[in-house]
Amino acid sequence: MGKLTRRVWLGWLVIPALVVVGSGWWFITNRHSVQATPSALAEKPTRRVITKTYADYSQIVLLDDKLETFLTDDRFNNTQPFLRDEYIVWLRELPEETQVVRYHISSRDTQTLQSTKQAMAPKVATDGQVVWQRWENEDWYISYFDGVTTHDLPIVGLYPNIVSNAILFARRSVSQDWELVRYDLTTNNEEVLAVDPSVKQSWIDETAIRFPNGLIPLQPSPSPSPIETTPPRIIDPETTPNEPDMVAGEPSRIPPGDARLIYGESEPEAN
Repeated sequence: MGKLTRRVWLGWLVIPALVVVGSGWWFITNRHSVQATPSALAEKPTRRVITKTYADYSQIVLLDDKLETFLTDDRFNNTQPFLRDEYIVWLRELPEETQVVRYHISSRDTQTLQSTKQAMAPKVATDGQVVWQRWENEDWYISYFDGVTTHDLPIVGLYPNIVSNAILFARRSVSQDWELVRYDLTTNNEEVLAVDPSVKQSWIDETAIRFPNGLIPLQPSPSPSPIETTPPRIIDPETTPNEPDMVAGEPSRIPPGDARLIYGESEPEAN
């Protein structure tokens, strides 16, 4: 097991200054020492999770500052890792089934949440709740782990994400557009947040839900806003390209990714 090293950049910052003498003017430069302070370094996130090939199989690796820790050492593939705070989720791909796995970093506890024929795109919340999509009855459905029990929800959707007590997912509308949907786990009600031909991926960025062509606040605005009778519709899906979700040897970035980046130009087929 190797270790990663990090170099702290030290150097000089060159600051130009304008000096006027008589009828002429010149630029002179002052050099100031620049050094990254420990407090500034501490504010930067250093913890990441990646996949790394070992003995011909894809393993889950936690990068924490200078440490590289293999969380798996299996003779099968572990894929699609996702990290949020103290929790990591990934898929354990066995010959006859796929398992959804949750790992708690501080306690080093590993828990298998579900074994199913085919699963995809697991995501975890800061408090350990997990969502993913499972293949069932010729379609993708949403599954949810509440911290104690796994629930197979009767909701057809793709690329779920979770924050607090709400699940975000994408689905096709009757007009064949993509809808970004919020499902409230407390009330079991759903709300269509946006309609967008390219909305097949969305991710949570601090206080907002982001998708390829827009941004929606996680919480309603404190000021009154006009009531819209229909969700916002974006007509130019090419303004913001989809970014990749999984790249071998790189951390999971924007969740979730477009299926074309994982399976090619066509949707995945059930075995």
